Amino acid sequence: MQKLALYLSERLGNSAQVGVIEKADEEVAVPPGKNVWIGSEAFIDTLGKKKAAGDRIILTEEEPAESAGEIKICRYQPSEKLYQKIMQHIQKMTPVPQVSQPETRQKWAVITADVSAGALLAFSLTYALILGETAGVLYLNLSELSGMEGLLSLEKGKDFSDYMMNLREGGGSMTDGYSGRLENIDYLLPAFNPMILHEIQEEDICKMLQSIRQDARYEWVVVAMGNTCPGCQHILSGADRLIHLTGSGLLQECSRKEWTQFVRLCRENRSFDMEQVVCPGFSCMERGIPLLYEWMEGPEGELIRGLIRKGEDER
Repeated sequence: MQKLALYLSERLGNSAQVGVIEKADEEVAVPPGKNVWIGSEAFIDTLGKKKAAGDRIILTEEEPAESAGEIKICRYQPSEKLYQKIMQHIQKMTPVPQVSQPETRQKWAVITADVSAGALLAFSLTYALILGETAGVLYLNLSELSGMEGLLSLEKGKDFSDYMMNLREGGGSMTDGYSGRLENIDYLLPAFNPMILHEIQEEDICKMLQSIRQDARYEWVVVAMGNTCPGCQHILSGADRLIHLTGSGLLQECSRKEWTQFVRLCRENRSFDMEQVVCPGFSCMERGIPLLYEWMEGPEGELIRGLIRKGEDER
C-alpha cells in the first residue's frame, strides 16, 4: 500500500496529496491544500473526525456494491487495474498539471519498420526502457497485432481504443486511467481490435498529440509504427528522431525506400534524417518481464544504447 501511495504521489505532482494508511488509530497528518485520500473505511472515518478536507477513495476488502456519493474500489486486484481505476476517479477530482516548460520540451522518437510487428515491438520497447533509465517515457505501439499483451503476460484492461474514444467524447485528456506501468516507463496497451487503427480519424490523432505533448511528466514519447493509419502523418511530421528498422535483401530495400518517400511527403520535403538500423535477432524463449532485461543487457541492448548515445551527441 505504501508503494501505491508513493507512485500515485509521483504521478500527481503538486496537484494532490495522497494518503494511504493501514490502521485507523494511526496518527494522520493533514497537510494544507487540496488532498486526495485513499485508504480503508476506518481510515476515512478517522479523517472525517479530524474534519480533513479533500476527496476520498475507499479501498475495500471485497468487491463493493454501488454506493451513491462514495467511491469504493476493491484493493485485491492486479496493480495495473487498481491504478487505472484510482486514476480515473482522481482525474475527475483534481486536474493534473499539463504545462511543459520550454527547457524540458518533450521529444518524440518514431520507429518504423519493414520487419515483423513482433520484431518492431521488441526493438522499440527495449529502446523505450533504456531511455526510461534517465527520462520519463511514454510508449505507444500503433502496429497491428504486435503481440505485446501476450508476450509480456499483461493484464487485459483499457487500451489505445478506449483512450481515443475518451478523447473523442471530450473526456479527460490525460493518459492516466488508460496507461499501464512497465518497469520504468508508462505505456498504452495496443488496440485489441486492430480495425480501430483504420477507423480513427485525423482529428483524433491531432487531439492525441495535443494531449500527450502537454504532459510534462514525459520527456520522451516512443512510437512504434509498423503500418500507417489516418493522421499518422502528423506524428511523423513532428518527430524529433526517426529510426527505420529493416532487414537485408531486395524486399526490405524496396519497402525501406517507400517508407522514406512517405516520410518525406509527411514532412513536406523538409530535411530529415531517417536512421536505418538492421534489426538484431531478438531471442525469445519465454514470456514475461525477465525477457526485457535479457534484451536490455544483451547485444540488442548494446546496439540500442549506442543509438541513444549517438542521438545525445548529435543534439
